[in-house]
Amino acid sequence: MNFFSKRKEGGLFVNELFYFLLSLTVVSIVLEIIFPRIILAYLNINYLIIATTVTGLYLLIKE
Repeated sequence: MNFFSKRKEGGLFVNELFYFLLSLTVVSIVLEIIFPRIILAYLNINYLIIATTVTGLYLLIKE
């Protein structure tokens, strides 16, 4: 029984990571629209979008 609970926790982490990356992507894009070049000075949004896509694809394949 303990093995199954550990497996669920791992899936929960990836799920929460996806939701975090998705919300961070949306907030970053909105901030970039309102204040141009505020995000691009520190972080390239393309890397964030790639990480969100990879995490989402992993969750889709896993389900």
